[in-house]
Amino acid sequence: MSVHVLQFFSTLNNGGAENRMMDVYRCIDSKVVTFDFAVLHSGKHFFDDEIKAKGSKKYTLPDPRTGLLKNYRTLVKFFKEHSFQAVHTHVSWYGGVVLMAAKQAGVKIRIAHARDSVIPNRSMKEKIVCDIGKVLIALSATQRIAISKEAAENVFGKRVVKKGSYLFVPNAIDQKKYIVLNAKERNELRKKLGIPIEKKAYVTVANLRRQKNHMFLLDIAKALKEKGDNFILYLIGEGNLRSDIERKILELDLTDNVVLMGSRGDVPQILSVFDGMIFPSLFEGLGGVVLEAQLVGVPAIVSDAIPKVVDVGINMVEYLSLNDDTSVWADAIIKKTRCFKWDYNTTLQTFKKKGYCIETTAQKYLKEYGIPENIIEKAMLK
Repeated sequence: MSVHVLQFFSTLNNGGAENRMMDVYRCIDSKVVTFDFAVLHSGKHFFDDEIKAKGSKKYTLPDPRTGLLKNYRTLVKFFKEHSFQAVHTHVSWYGGVVLMAAKQAGVKIRIAHARDSVIPNRSMKEKIVCDIGKVLIALSATQRIAISKEAAENVFGKRVVKKGSYLFVPNAIDQKKYIVLNAKERNELRKKLGIPIEKKAYVTVANLRRQKNHMFLLDIAKALKEKGDNFILYLIGEGNLRSDIERKILELDLTDNVVLMGSRGDVPQILSVFDGMIFPSLFEGLGGVVLEAQLVGVPAIVSDAIPKVVDVGINMVEYLSLNDDTSVWADAIIKKTRCFKWDYNTTLQTFKKKGYCIETTAQKYLKEYGIPENIIEKAMLK
Protein backbone atom coordinates (compact mmCIF):
# COMPACT_ATOMS: atom_id res chain seq x y z
CA MET A 1 0.00 0.00 0.00
CA SER A 2 1.48 3.34 -1.07
CA VAL A 3 1.94 6.48 0.97
CA HIS A 4 -0.29 9.32 -0.27
CA VAL A 5 0.88 12.96 -0.38
CA LEU A 6 -1.43 15.77 -1.52
CA GLN A 7 0.01 18.42 -3.85
CA PHE A 8 -2.19 21.53 -3.75
CA PHE A 9 -2.22 23.80 -6.84
CA SER A 10 -4.52 26.36 -8.38
CA THR A 11 -4.59 24.38 -11.65
CA LEU A 12 -2.67 21.49 -13.19
CA ASN A 13 -1.79 23.25 -16.41
CA ASN A 14 1.58 23.63 -18.10
CA GLY A 15 3.05 26.21 -15.70
CA GLY A 16 6.47 26.35 -14.07
CA ALA A 17 5.50 25.06 -10.61
CA GLU A 18 3.39 22.23 -12.03
CA ASN A 19 6.17 21.21 -14.43
CA ARG A 20 8.75 21.13 -11.66
CA MET A 21 6.60 18.93 -9.41
CA MET A 22 5.72 16.63 -12.29
CA ASP A 23 9.46 16.25 -12.96
CA VAL A 24 9.84 15.22 -9.32
CA TYR A 25 6.92 12.79 -9.58
CA ARG A 26 8.41 11.14 -12.67
CA CYS A 27 11.42 10.15 -10.52
CA ILE A 28 9.19 8.36 -8.04
CA ASP A 29 7.52 4.96 -8.14
CA SER A 30 3.86 5.86 -7.58
CA LYS A 31 3.21 2.37 -6.22
CA VAL A 32 5.43 3.30 -3.27
CA VAL A 33 4.62 7.02 -2.89
CA THR A 34 1.55 8.43 -4.63
CA PHE A 35 1.09 12.13 -5.27
CA ASP A 36 -2.56 13.11 -5.36
CA PHE A 37 -3.51 16.60 -6.53
CA ALA A 38 -6.02 19.21 -5.42
CA VAL A 39 -6.95 22.17 -7.66
CA LEU A 40 -9.28 25.16 -7.45
CA HIS A 41 -10.45 25.20 -11.06
CA SER A 42 -12.60 22.51 -12.62
CA GLY A 43 -12.28 21.10 -16.11
CA LYS A 44 -9.58 19.32 -18.07
CA HIS A 45 -6.00 20.22 -17.16
CA PHE A 46 -2.72 19.68 -19.01
CA PHE A 47 -1.37 16.97 -16.70
CA ASP A 48 -4.63 15.09 -16.05
CA ASP A 49 -3.86 12.11 -18.27
CA GLU A 50 -0.35 11.68 -16.93
CA ILE A 51 -1.35 11.68 -13.27
CA LYS A 52 -4.23 9.31 -13.99
CA ALA A 53 -1.77 6.92 -15.67
CA LYS A 54 0.33 6.96 -12.48
CA GLY A 55 -2.68 6.02 -10.38
CA SER A 56 -3.10 9.48 -8.84
CA LYS A 57 -6.37 11.25 -8.08
CA LYS A 58 -7.27 14.86 -8.82
CA TYR A 59 -9.68 16.64 -6.49
CA THR A 60 -11.40 19.91 -7.41
CA LEU A 61 -12.13 22.11 -4.39
CA PRO A 62 -14.10 25.38 -4.23
CA ASP A 63 -12.37 28.60 -5.21
CA PRO A 64 -11.87 30.69 -2.03
CA ARG A 65 -13.17 33.77 -3.85
CA THR A 66 -16.66 32.25 -3.79
CA GLY A 67 -16.69 32.41 0.02
CA LEU A 68 -13.71 31.83 2.29
CA LEU A 69 -15.60 30.50 5.33
CA LYS A 70 -17.49 27.94 3.24
CA ASN A 71 -14.23 27.08 1.48
CA TYR A 72 -12.47 26.51 4.80
CA ARG A 73 -15.21 24.19 6.09
CA THR A 74 -15.05 22.22 2.83
CA LEU A 75 -11.27 21.86 3.21
CA VAL A 76 -11.54 20.58 6.79
CA LYS A 77 -14.18 18.04 5.74
CA PHE A 78 -12.07 17.00 2.76
CA PHE A 79 -8.95 16.38 4.85
CA LYS A 80 -10.91 14.42 7.46
CA GLU A 81 -12.28 12.15 4.72
CA HIS A 82 -8.85 11.34 3.21
CA SER A 83 -5.66 9.91 4.66
CA PHE A 84 -2.69 11.96 3.49
CA GLN A 85 0.78 11.47 4.94
CA ALA A 86 1.52 15.12 4.08
CA VAL A 87 0.00 18.15 2.39
CA HIS A 88 2.26 20.30 0.21
CA THR A 89 0.79 23.63 -0.96
CA HIS A 90 1.97 25.68 -3.96
CA VAL A 91 -0.59 28.51 -3.74
CA SER A 92 1.20 31.39 -2.00
CA TRP A 93 -0.83 33.10 0.77
CA TYR A 94 -3.80 30.75 0.34
CA GLY A 95 -1.52 27.94 1.46
CA GLY A 96 -2.06 29.26 4.98
CA VAL A 97 -5.80 28.62 4.75
CA VAL A 98 -5.26 25.13 3.30
CA LEU A 99 -2.71 24.16 5.94
CA MET A 100 -4.81 25.54 8.78
CA ALA A 101 -7.67 23.30 7.62
CA ALA A 102 -5.28 20.36 7.31
CA LYS A 103 -4.03 21.01 10.85
CA GLN A 104 -7.57 21.09 12.23
CA ALA A 105 -8.29 17.81 10.43
CA GLY A 106 -5.22 16.17 11.95
CA VAL A 107 -2.79 15.99 9.01
CA LYS A 108 0.64 15.66 10.66
CA ILE A 109 2.96 17.08 7.97
CA ARG A 110 1.98 20.41 6.40
CA ILE A 111 4.30 22.16 3.97
CA ALA A 112 3.99 25.64 2.48
CA HIS A 113 6.02 26.29 -0.68
CA ALA A 114 7.03 29.83 -1.70
CA ARG A 115 7.42 30.18 -5.47
CA ASP A 116 6.70 33.84 -6.35
CA SER A 117 8.57 36.99 -5.41
CA VAL A 118 6.78 40.22 -4.51
CA ILE A 119 4.16 41.36 -7.01
CA PRO A 120 4.80 45.03 -7.84
CA ASN A 121 2.12 47.69 -7.23
CA ARG A 122 -0.08 45.53 -5.03
CA SER A 123 -3.25 47.12 -3.69
CA MET A 124 -3.75 47.62 0.05
CA LYS A 125 -6.31 44.80 0.03
CA GLU A 126 -3.80 42.43 -1.61
CA LYS A 127 -1.14 43.36 0.95
CA ILE A 128 -3.52 42.68 3.83
CA VAL A 129 -4.54 39.32 2.36
CA CYS A 130 -0.88 38.40 1.90
CA ASP A 131 -0.06 39.38 5.51
CA ILE A 132 -2.95 37.25 6.80
CA GLY A 133 -1.61 34.36 4.74
CA LYS A 134 1.83 34.76 6.34
CA VAL A 135 0.28 34.56 9.82
CA LEU A 136 -1.75 31.47 8.93
CA ILE A 137 1.32 29.76 7.45
CA ALA A 138 3.29 30.58 10.60
CA LEU A 139 0.52 29.02 12.73
CA SER A 140 -0.10 25.93 10.63
CA ALA A 141 2.92 24.90 8.55
CA THR A 142 5.29 22.28 9.92
CA GLN A 143 7.84 23.18 7.22
CA ARG A 144 8.40 26.13 4.89
CA ILE A 145 10.15 25.61 1.56
CA ALA A 146 11.24 28.33 -0.88
CA ILE A 147 12.85 28.33 -4.30
CA SER A 148 14.68 31.59 -3.56
CA LYS A 149 15.22 34.15 -0.82
CA GLU A 150 12.94 36.57 -2.69
CA ALA A 151 10.12 34.04 -2.79
CA ALA A 152 10.57 33.27 0.91
CA GLU A 153 10.36 36.97 1.83
CA ASN A 154 7.19 37.37 -0.21
CA VAL A 155 5.25 34.39 1.14
CA PHE A 156 6.75 33.91 4.61
CA GLY A 157 8.02 37.38 5.53
CA LYS A 158 11.42 38.99 6.03
CA ARG A 159 11.59 37.92 9.68
CA VAL A 160 11.41 34.26 8.67
CA VAL A 161 14.20 34.79 6.12
CA LYS A 162 16.34 36.65 8.66
CA LYS A 163 15.99 33.76 11.12
CA GLY A 164 16.63 31.20 8.38
CA SER A 165 13.40 29.44 9.35
CA TYR A 166 12.77 27.92 5.94
CA LEU A 167 14.32 25.30 3.69
CA PHE A 168 15.84 26.44 0.40
CA VAL A 169 15.20 23.86 -2.30
CA PRO A 170 16.14 25.00 -5.81
CA ASN A 171 13.70 24.48 -8.65
CA ALA A 172 15.54 21.51 -10.09
CA ILE A 173 14.90 20.16 -13.57
CA ASP A 174 15.04 16.69 -15.02
CA GLN A 175 18.26 17.02 -16.98
CA LYS A 176 17.76 13.65 -18.69
CA LYS A 177 14.82 14.82 -20.81
CA TYR A 178 16.55 17.94 -22.20
CA ILE A 179 18.02 17.25 -25.62
CA VAL A 180 21.15 18.98 -26.89
CA LEU A 181 21.37 18.76 -30.68
CA ASN A 182 24.36 18.82 -32.99
CA ALA A 183 24.33 21.25 -35.94
CA LYS A 184 22.75 18.80 -38.39
CA GLU A 185 20.04 17.66 -35.94
CA ARG A 186 19.33 21.26 -35.00
CA ASN A 187 18.81 22.35 -38.61
CA GLU A 188 16.58 19.34 -39.30
CA LEU A 189 14.39 20.09 -36.29
CA ARG A 190 14.20 23.77 -37.18
CA LYS A 191 12.92 22.82 -40.63
CA LYS A 192 10.36 20.49 -39.06
CA LEU A 193 9.17 23.29 -36.76
CA GLY A 194 9.07 25.81 -39.61
CA ILE A 195 11.91 27.91 -38.19
CA PRO A 196 13.96 29.43 -41.02
CA ILE A 197 17.62 28.36 -40.89
CA GLU A 198 18.86 31.77 -42.01
CA LYS A 199 17.08 33.72 -39.24
CA LYS A 200 17.88 34.18 -35.57
CA ALA A 201 15.24 32.39 -33.51
CA TYR A 202 14.51 33.91 -30.09
CA VAL A 203 12.13 32.30 -27.63
CA THR A 204 10.09 33.16 -24.56
CA VAL A 205 8.54 30.29 -22.60
CA ALA A 206 5.88 31.78 -20.35
CA ASN A 207 2.15 31.85 -19.77
CA LEU A 208 0.52 34.79 -21.53
CA ARG A 209 -0.25 36.84 -18.44
CA ARG A 210 0.76 40.19 -17.01
CA GLN A 211 3.59 38.86 -14.81
CA LYS A 212 5.57 37.73 -17.87
CA ASN A 213 5.57 41.24 -19.39
CA HIS A 214 4.84 40.32 -23.02
CA MET A 215 3.90 43.87 -23.96
CA PHE A 216 7.40 45.08 -23.11
CA LEU A 217 8.75 42.02 -24.89
CA LEU A 218 6.99 43.08 -28.09
CA ASP A 219 8.48 46.57 -27.74
CA ILE A 220 11.89 44.89 -27.57
CA ALA A 221 11.04 42.95 -30.73
CA LYS A 222 10.19 46.25 -32.42
CA ALA A 223 13.59 47.65 -31.39
CA LEU A 224 15.32 44.54 -32.75
CA LYS A 225 13.54 44.99 -36.07
CA GLU A 226 14.52 48.66 -36.25
CA LYS A 227 18.16 47.65 -35.74
CA GLY A 228 17.94 45.33 -38.73
CA ASP A 229 18.22 42.10 -36.75
CA ASN A 230 17.09 39.19 -38.95
CA PHE A 231 14.99 37.32 -36.37
CA ILE A 232 11.74 35.65 -35.40
CA LEU A 233 10.54 35.66 -31.79
CA TYR A 234 8.61 32.55 -30.75
CA LEU A 235 6.20 32.76 -27.82
CA ILE A 236 5.50 29.41 -26.14
CA GLY A 237 2.57 29.48 -23.75
CA GLU A 238 -1.10 30.31 -23.42
CA GLY A 239 -3.06 32.69 -21.27
CA ASN A 240 -5.68 35.40 -20.98
CA LEU A 241 -3.54 38.06 -22.69
CA ARG A 242 -3.37 36.24 -26.03
CA SER A 243 -5.81 38.55 -27.83
CA ASP A 244 -4.04 41.67 -26.47
CA ILE A 245 -0.70 40.29 -27.64
CA GLU A 246 -2.08 39.49 -31.08
CA ARG A 247 -3.45 43.03 -31.32
CA LYS A 248 -0.13 44.61 -30.39
CA ILE A 249 1.73 42.42 -32.89
CA LEU A 250 -0.46 43.94 -35.60
CA GLU A 251 -0.07 47.48 -34.25
CA LEU A 252 3.75 47.21 -34.23
CA ASP A 253 3.87 45.57 -37.67
CA LEU A 254 5.53 42.45 -36.24
CA THR A 255 3.48 39.77 -37.98
CA ASP A 256 6.60 38.52 -39.79
CA ASN A 257 8.71 38.64 -36.62
CA VAL A 258 6.57 37.10 -33.86
CA VAL A 259 4.98 33.64 -33.81
CA LEU A 260 2.67 32.34 -31.09
CA MET A 261 3.33 28.61 -30.70
CA GLY A 262 0.75 27.96 -27.99
CA SER A 263 1.27 25.65 -25.05
CA ARG A 264 3.65 22.79 -25.83
CA GLY A 265 4.68 19.66 -24.00
CA ASP A 266 7.93 19.22 -25.95
CA VAL A 267 9.90 22.25 -24.74
CA PRO A 268 12.77 20.09 -23.39
CA GLN A 269 13.14 18.48 -26.81
CA ILE A 270 13.02 21.68 -28.91
CA LEU A 271 14.57 24.35 -26.68
CA SER A 272 18.10 23.96 -28.05
CA VAL A 273 17.01 24.93 -31.60
CA PHE A 274 16.69 28.55 -30.44
CA ASP A 275 19.47 31.13 -30.52
CA GLY A 276 18.47 33.01 -27.40
CA MET A 277 15.85 33.36 -24.67
CA ILE A 278 14.30 36.71 -23.72
CA PHE A 279 12.63 36.76 -20.31
CA PRO A 280 11.59 40.23 -19.09
CA SER A 281 9.27 39.19 -16.23
CA LEU A 282 7.96 41.77 -13.78
CA PHE A 283 8.58 39.33 -10.92
CA GLU A 284 9.53 35.68 -10.43
CA GLY A 285 10.12 33.33 -7.55
CA LEU A 286 12.96 31.84 -9.57
CA GLY A 287 12.41 31.67 -13.33
CA GLY A 288 12.97 27.98 -14.02
CA VAL A 289 12.99 28.31 -17.80
CA VAL A 290 16.22 30.30 -17.47
CA LEU A 291 17.76 27.21 -15.88
CA GLU A 292 16.47 25.14 -18.79
CA ALA A 293 18.00 27.53 -21.31
CA GLN A 294 21.43 27.32 -19.67
CA LEU A 295 21.28 23.52 -19.57
CA VAL A 296 20.87 23.26 -23.36
CA GLY A 297 23.20 26.11 -24.33
CA VAL A 298 20.73 28.91 -25.07
CA PRO A 299 21.90 32.31 -23.75
CA ALA A 300 19.25 34.16 -21.74
CA ILE A 301 18.67 37.90 -21.47
CA VAL A 302 16.45 38.48 -18.45
CA SER A 303 15.06 41.24 -16.27
CA ASP A 304 16.70 42.12 -12.97
CA ALA A 305 13.45 41.06 -11.29
CA ILE A 306 14.65 37.46 -11.77
CA PRO A 307 16.47 36.15 -8.65
CA LYS A 308 20.23 35.94 -9.19
CA VAL A 309 20.25 32.36 -7.90
CA VAL A 310 18.85 31.19 -11.26
CA ASP A 311 22.19 32.04 -12.90
CA VAL A 312 24.34 28.94 -12.38
CA GLY A 313 27.53 30.85 -13.16
CA ILE A 314 28.54 29.73 -16.65
CA ASN A 315 28.23 33.18 -18.24
CA MET A 316 25.01 32.38 -20.13
CA VAL A 317 22.68 34.85 -18.39
CA GLU A 318 22.63 38.63 -18.72
CA TYR A 319 20.48 40.79 -16.44
CA LEU A 320 18.96 44.08 -17.59
CA SER A 321 16.74 46.60 -15.84
CA LEU A 322 13.13 46.95 -16.90
CA ASN A 323 13.82 50.69 -16.77
CA ASP A 324 16.37 50.34 -19.57
CA ASP A 325 15.28 51.48 -23.00
CA THR A 326 14.20 48.74 -25.40
CA SER A 327 17.15 49.64 -27.64
CA VAL A 328 19.49 48.69 -24.76
CA TRP A 329 17.73 45.33 -24.54
CA ALA A 330 17.97 44.86 -28.30
CA ASP A 331 21.71 45.60 -28.33
CA ALA A 332 22.31 43.18 -25.44
CA ILE A 333 20.30 40.41 -27.14
CA ILE A 334 22.17 40.81 -30.43
CA LYS A 335 25.54 40.81 -28.67
CA LYS A 336 24.84 38.00 -26.20
CA THR A 337 23.46 35.61 -28.81
CA ARG A 338 26.44 36.22 -31.07
CA CYS A 339 29.30 35.93 -28.56
CA PHE A 340 29.19 33.18 -25.94
CA LYS A 341 30.96 29.96 -25.01
CA TRP A 342 29.18 26.90 -23.71
CA ASP A 343 30.07 23.28 -22.94
CA TYR A 344 27.49 20.65 -21.97
CA ASN A 345 29.69 18.56 -19.65
CA THR A 346 30.82 21.64 -17.71
CA THR A 347 27.22 22.80 -17.46
CA LEU A 348 25.94 19.43 -16.22
CA GLN A 349 28.62 19.24 -13.53
CA THR A 350 27.72 22.76 -12.40
CA PHE A 351 24.02 21.84 -12.19
CA LYS A 352 24.82 18.78 -10.08
CA LYS A 353 27.12 20.74 -7.77
CA LYS A 354 24.44 23.39 -7.16
CA GLY A 355 21.67 20.84 -6.51
CA TYR A 356 19.66 21.64 -9.62
CA CYS A 357 19.32 18.01 -10.72
CA ILE A 358 15.93 16.46 -10.12
CA GLU A 359 16.87 13.28 -8.22
CA THR A 360 18.39 15.31 -5.37
CA THR A 361 15.27 17.43 -5.06
CA ALA A 362 12.93 14.43 -5.18
CA GLN A 363 14.78 12.79 -2.28
CA LYS A 364 14.65 16.03 -0.25
CA TYR A 365 10.87 16.25 -0.69
CA LEU A 366 10.30 12.63 0.29
CA LYS A 367 12.36 13.21 3.42
CA GLU A 368 10.26 16.27 4.27
CA TYR A 369 7.11 14.17 3.82
CA GLY A 370 8.34 12.02 6.72
CA ILE A 371 9.10 8.99 4.59
CA PRO A 372 11.83 6.69 6.06
CA GLU A 373 15.15 6.34 4.26
CA ASN A 374 14.56 2.71 3.29
CA ILE A 375 11.21 3.62 1.67
CA ILE A 376 12.78 6.61 -0.10
CA GLU A 377 15.39 4.30 -1.59
CA LYS A 378 12.65 1.95 -2.76
CA ALA A 379 10.56 4.83 -4.16
CA MET A 380 13.26 6.34 -6.37
CA LEU A 381 13.08 5.08 -9.95
CA LYS A 382 16.44 4.09 -11.39
